[in-house]
Amino acid sequence: MDVLNRDKSPSAHISKEEIKFGEERVSHLYKNDLYYAHLSIYRFAVQFIRGGYVLDAGSGAGYGSAYFADHGARFVWGIEVSPEAVAFSQQHFKRPNLQFQVMDLQNITGFEDHSFDLIFSSNVLEHIPNVMSFLHSAWRLLKPDGVIVIAVPPISSIELQAANIANPYHLNIWSPRQWHCVFNMYFSEIGCYLHNARNDIALDFGNTPGQTIINEHDFTFDSASIDELSYKPTLSALFVLRGPKDLGDLASDRQLTFIDDSFSIPEGNVELRKQAAQRLLSRAQDVQRLLSEFVDAKDISAIPDFEGRLYELENRLHDLEMSIAAKNEHIIYLENLIKHIEAGTVLRTVNFLATLLRRNR
Repeated sequence: MDVLNRDKSPSAHISKEEIKFGEERVSHLYKNDLYYAHLSIYRFAVQFIRGGYVLDAGSGAGYGSAYFADHGARFVWGIEVSPEAVAFSQQHFKRPNLQFQVMDLQNITGFEDHSFDLIFSSNVLEHIPNVMSFLHSAWRLLKPDGVIVIAVPPISSIELQAANIANPYHLNIWSPRQWHCVFNMYFSEIGCYLHNARNDIALDFGNTPGQTIINEHDFTFDSASIDELSYKPTLSALFVLRGPKDLGDLASDRQLTFIDDSFSIPEGNVELRKQAAQRLLSRAQDVQRLLSEFVDAKDISAIPDFEGRLYELENRLHDLEMSIAAKNEHIIYLENLIKHIEAGTVLRTVNFLATLLRRNR
């Protein structure tokens, strides 16, 4: 589920004015399971800081930028479109190696090219109308050996697509494959990761700080293929980008194309959002009707497992095909080798000697 994007009300003793940043932000003032799930993504990205310069793109309430500043960054810039969020961050997180600025991610200015060792953006890009503009800036600002870490909602099922359509703040209803395709337009190496809590932990994003017994270390980040990221359970679709491509002036001309049923909704277009929801409902009904012809109604709850099993079988079939292809190549090699030996001087010499021996007997 896209559980990292659920809004939770603060406890009564915390001022609403202190914690209120719209429907999508969490704060260090309310450290429940949801907060630590978000913070764990920052902890994952710490390994790529290497004592360098960091850009936290969409810094929100500022706790993650401060986490970077406290965990090895030489300097951190947190940029955020909300003046209220920036003012909150400046008030609560004062560090000599940390600075917050009001800035639109679609128009990042004031930084020299190739400035950053790490560019980080968590649960932000689904909110901005022009993702391509941000990626062009990130491509321009990243050092040649730098790293970009991006977390977005894992929209990999009808249910998750419905949840994101219902969220009025989410503009980009994209599958993991769509994100991967767009990232590949600017970067040559794209790593995918599954983000989950440890197996012995039952998360409750609606709990209170007093009920929370976990921290940011209680989460796992497992490397995965894009296929696995498209069906396996994960709190967020996590990508690690490296190797800015040599695009030159063409970088600014990259055009967004959709490769599947992903789509974007213009900000404030309620009617288009309703139409998307209606299309999805119709699609879900068609799927359920089709599956009901093959699956007993009492087994409908098992349907979500089928897709994962099909992906696994597909991967196994691919491996078998590759193995068969390798064996065929080996057989062809041996056949050619035999023909070469049969036509060669060594075999003719052996045959000549064998003939002489037979004559001398």
